[in-house]
Amino acid sequence: MTFPIQMSTLLPTTSTTQQTNSNSSASASDVQKSFSKELSSAFNTINDTEKDADTMVTQMANGNVDNLHNVTIALEKSEIMLNLAVEVRDKAVSAYQEIMRMQV
Repeated sequence: MTFPIQMSTLLPTTSTTQQTNSNSSASASDVQKSFSKELSSAFNTINDTEKDADTMVTQMANGNVDNLHNVTIALEKSEIMLNLAVEVRDKAVSAYQEIMRMQV
């Protein structure tokens, strides 16, 4: 079983790095839109995983699930993804606060 969020999707591609280094047509708004799109996609994946786990729990309560292990795996998967999202949020807030404390 694999996680929907792959580490390769979180790393910048070489074309993005080359565009940034060569000061080509990549503007700040383009980068912001790209980041926003990736972040939204990650949150949608987390939401879908949570919904799938909730559906499996409901099916288990109704007696429609034969394999309890799949339900447990789905619950743990959604919990891990949510914990990761919370940690990323906390790091982003911490970085923002650190930048705001810098004196210019």
